[in-house]
Amino acid sequence: MFGEMLIGEILIIASGVFLGYVFPDLIKECGIGNDISYSYLSIVAVGLLPVIAYFTRPVWVHGDLSIAGIAGFTESIFLWLTITLVIGAAIRITQHYLSSR
Repeated sequence: MFGEMLIGEILIIASGVFLGYVFPDLIKECGIGNDISYSYLSIVAVGLLPVIAYFTRPVWVHGDLSIAGIAGFTESIFLWLTITLVIGAAIRITQHYLSSR
């Protein structure tokens, strides 16, 4: 798996865990309460962000006001980014619940 990956892809995957880990804290700092920021809703939200980014990539890359399909998502780095973001958020939420007990 790692033999075929580029260094940029490895960095994206590694940063996904970190960004997923800090995501619940970021949305808490934006004014959302603990009950939402440290719940499964934040895991779902952070998991949907790369899917939305992949879906709207022509807007961000080329400036086209068109929406791309979701085909090819599972073959792209966005799938791994989604997985690592969800893992990082789940770790942070688990840590929050264990430390609040």
